Amino acid sequence: MRKSVTAALGVLSGASVAFAAATVFQLSGKSTLEMKKTENGTQISKVETTFVEDNYGATPQIFKVITKSDWNTSVDGQRARTYVEAYSAEESHVGVKSWTSKFKGGDFKVFNEEFAMTTEWGCCDSPNMNYMINLANGKVTVTTLNESTVELFVPNSKLNPRYLAQVDDPKAPAKKGDRSLIGTVGYFDAKKLKGIARVYAALPPSWGASFDSLTPVLNKRDEHRNAKVTVWSADGSADAKKAFSGLGLQGKISYENKEASFSVVVDGDRLSEVRSQGTSDLSIDVINLD
Repeated sequence: MRKSVTAALGVLSGASVAFAAATVFQLSGKSTLEMKKTENGTQISKVETTFVEDNYGATPQIFKVITKSDWNTSVDGQRARTYVEAYSAEESHVGVKSWTSKFKGGDFKVFNEEFAMTTEWGCCDSPNMNYMINLANGKVTVTTLNESTVELFVPNSKLNPRYLAQVDDPKAPAKKGDRSLIGTVGYFDAKKLKGIARVYAALPPSWGASFDSLTPVLNKRDEHRNAKVTVWSADGSADAKKAFSGLGLQGKISYENKEASFSVVVDGDRLSEVRSQGTSDLSIDVINLD
């Protein structure tokens, strides 16, 4: 009995020593709110500190997120800016800072194992702008619109995901001949925008239009759930050109008494000018960037 008790005390003692020697990493922050009465309503400024955990990737991280928001009670919408500090939560690198960066928008959240995002909320007919942040380096890869982003994931493969979304394209010509720009579909990975497809329509004078109901184009066996397409048709593939083919985004455009439709399709890990098609009132300008 004495030996048993002694052994148990030895184990407890060892655990206490190990705990005492452990490094404790702490983060802290504060939140404030300021209101100021003006001739045009109440001006409100808020600074909020939150802590966000990344549970998606193989390398766990903790984010200290400081968001400053400004708005007026008499005006719709608000302006937000976000400052993020990323820290490793790996056992061997606890508390090591990975990166720091500033972003437009607020509502910071982790999208998947490769991306986080902040959002600038649109007002009236303006779209929401999502700044897609590469979790590895804290840089914005692309700005997507509304909830259009779809991840293309190949199961049982080491291929990195690809993505399709309607993207912000400020350099796009507003007109192409007699046709007006409706929007741009982007194809990208975590590191870069790989290609864009600009969709133009022959609109009547004084008419505007936008993409309606964007949905994925799938191969047989592929599965779409939430914002992710599992590419079962390429299960286990190591060839990106074969795996990322036949997938895309399709949508509709409504104006006057007409409804046009289009599909932007990937072939060989690039946007395909041949396979991307639209009804007669539309034209699609495909530009591959790599």
